Amino acid sequence: MTREVIILTEGGAKIGLGHITRCLALYEAFKEYDLEPTLIVSGDTKAEEFLQRQKVQYKIENWLEKVNSIRDSILIIDSYLAPAGVYSTLRKNKNIVVAIDDYNRVQYDAHIVVSPTIYGEFLDYKKLPDTIYLLGPRYIILRKEFWDVPTKKINNDIKNVMITFGGDDLRNLTPRVLNLLKDIPYTFHVVIGRAFNDTSYIPKYRKYPNIKFYFDLGAKEILRLMLISDVAISGCGQTLHELAKVGVPTIGVVVAENQKLNARYFQKLGFIMYAGKYNESSLDRNILKMLEILSDYNERKHRSEIGRKLIDGLGARRIVSEVVTYENSLNK
Repeated sequence: MTREVIILTEGGAKIGLGHITRCLALYEAFKEYDLEPTLIVSGDTKAEEFLQRQKVQYKIENWLEKVNSIRDSILIIDSYLAPAGVYSTLRKNKNIVVAIDDYNRVQYDAHIVVSPTIYGEFLDYKKLPDTIYLLGPRYIILRKEFWDVPTKKINNDIKNVMITFGGDDLRNLTPRVLNLLKDIPYTFHVVIGRAFNDTSYIPKYRKYPNIKFYFDLGAKEILRLMLISDVAISGCGQTLHELAKVGVPTIGVVVAENQKLNARYFQKLGFIMYAGKYNESSLDRNILKMLEILSDYNERKHRSEIGRKLIDGLGARRIVSEVVTYENSLNK
């Protein structure tokens, strides 16, 4: 392989760390080919703090302002901000352009388009003859720690419930859910991300012996929590993919518009119980009702099996293999 690999993405306090986390998994997959990419992130101090803890080469800069100077490289672009013209410019500059897309956002002028989603095969792409499309569950990108996980034990009764609303808890749902559930005799494992804006409620809920807080966890610690949790209450972003891979029966809450498709298809396929959007008046009632339904062992076992069958965890490896094969075909 002759070209440099560059991964372009964005993240931070306002938009979360989901794109960066996904790109780190691709970074790890490239390393299996003895390739060390450069990760360029349009981000803020939250993104910088997060990346400082990763063993990766990275820069924090607004790469959208520098697309004309990026040439002769393999580019992985995971962005909700880049306009269609950026992909065309980068392709004209003799780059191999790989676009990561969640909802058919724009018409991509790219060599490879990847939709690493549960619903990717159903998106209505206007397919171009000279573009490779990698769509659906086989290409879902998980962090390296989730590529191969132990078989989860399904307990007879619910004892442990994981509560996770991403790296930033954009809608500040954690205190609302804690207030709803605090008196239920389960142990609640509450994940607090680095980009949370409000943590003022934590001292109040630390007084409850059944509520445990976990701060800024790495992937290994998240996996450990998922393996011991009988149920999860989660946002419907990237975390749903990891929960499905591990097989944690999940009550899903949509916290942003770009999570609606994920929620719809995971519900349709039978993995999650969908409680609603963050601002719906029925949300609390739905969560309580669904926890009661999931108290049934067979219900949890069934949903766990569905999740594990949906996602095998090898998406990052498959994507990178396709990119390497494509680049090699150009060199023949």
